[in-house]
Amino acid sequence: MKMYAVIDSVFRQEACFRTIAEAEKEIDSRKRYDREFTMENSDGIPGRDYLTIQIVERDSQPCKVCGGEATNTPEQYAGYPYCRNCYHTGSAADDQHMNDLSYFRQAFPDAEVGVEHTGGGCFWLSFRWENDPFYYAATAGDACVPDAGKWGDGWGCVCCYHEDEDHHDYDGRMLLYKELWDEEAGVELPGFTKRQVIAAIKKDRKERTAA
Repeated sequence: MKMYAVIDSVFRQEACFRTIAEAEKEIDSRKRYDREFTMENSDGIPGRDYLTIQIVERDSQPCKVCGGEATNTPEQYAGYPYCRNCYHTGSAADDQHMNDLSYFRQAFPDAEVGVEHTGGGCFWLSFRWENDPFYYAATAGDACVPDAGKWGDGWGCVCCYHEDEDHHDYDGRMLLYKELWDEEAGVELPGFTKRQVIAAIKKDRKERTAA
């Protein structure tokens, strides 16, 4: 497949795109970033001479979500149909768990429900409402969402958070928690179900509203 590679000669980075327009958009984005942090090259012009576009042939496939190059992702197994950016933003997980996500979105039609990347390769399922500083997050108990096929009863932790750093819920207030691994027996344990996750969030929101 012919790709347009944005070559960064300073940081030895390469990013590939299916169209030259996408590659040029990437360069513009990096120039804006450079200007914000006043990183200049030898000519004193941010981001001009160390970013180039080269046509390359890649044995790859387009990302299922954005159409970029589905290679160099943290998922090293063959056939992973997403690019690195979509992996880290949570867009890939959104697509992978579309059916399960629709279940949660139907339960909270007025909320923004989706998988978010929280940093360091960690993800959670978040529940956010417009103009509400409180939000909720659910994980499999170890800073990740359950694997595909385990969203039905693979939840280990549900917490309530607040956007204000000075609020006592900023670091999280636990609503549900359960260990999902038996160390002695060496076996996986069932977690909370989707219904239990939804019920816990609805109960807490109702109690906060009443208070």
